[in-house]
Amino acid sequence: MNDYLEAQYEKVALGINTMADAIKEGNYLSNKLQDVAEQQVAMTRRQVESAERQAIVAERPRLYSELDVWDMLTELGLVGPYRMQCYQFLCENDQKKRQVFGIPPEMRLDALFQFMTAAGVRIRDIIL
Repeated sequence: MNDYLEAQYEKVALGINTMADAIKEGNYLSNKLQDVAEQQVAMTRRQVESAERQAIVAERPRLYSELDVWDMLTELGLVGPYRMQCYQFLCENDQKKRQVFGIPPEMRLDALFQFMTAAGVRIRDIIL
């Protein structure tokens, strides 16, 4: 009878040890999953902050330098006094400068002449 009880005790002890190991392993896995979830939350926060910063930057108007204007006018094929007249007009009028840069390149020259005419600038006979 003693052997039988001892065998039963060993089975119960083995079951309890197995159960304890499973709980320990479950806790370990739960902790690891929690760590991963916390890392994902932190990464998502950084991504949201980055997106918010990008949205703020996107709302700011782009600033075009005098060199940008000069290069664009050169690309349009303007030369000599004509380029200088257009350069002066755009550098003195930031709104028109932004508008011209916002137009597709193949339409910029026509738009620029329209802007200048509307502003009362007498455009010299431009030969490209």
